[in-house]
Amino acid sequence: MNKQERNKAIKEIKRLWNKVEYVLNNRSMQNYGTQLLRMNRKESQDHDTWRTGQDRGLTITEESKFFAVKRIMEYTYCLENPPSLDYFHSTLTSVYQAYSLANEFQTKIREVITEEEAKYLNALDYCELIEVSE
Repeated sequence: MNKQERNKAIKEIKRLWNKVEYVLNNRSMQNYGTQLLRMNRKESQDHDTWRTGQDRGLTITEESKFFAVKRIMEYTYCLENPPSLDYFHSTLTSVYQAYSLANEFQTKIREVITEEEAKYLNALDYCELIEVSE
């Protein structure tokens, strides 16, 4: 992925996340979008403890938004199988949170994000996004 493609992808991730976050934060007294983003941020920071001395092509915030919106789209549009409770203790908690939110707010999410946009996100490769390009 070249720099121009990465910048386009990051811009699209942010745009789509803003739409989803607005939907999730305005459904009840809970700010579900903010909660999901915080979960993803914590998981990204924890993952970084294993990446010592390596540069990153995404900021922690960009990476958090990527995983949050990607997972919501995967489950909203059935692009991935739902997570199994058999693996709850060995899977990131945010995966289950995203599945739950996608299930509960599917209709509202589908009003703001198209299936084509969801497929675009699903096709993005995290390894290519995080890679540092010159």
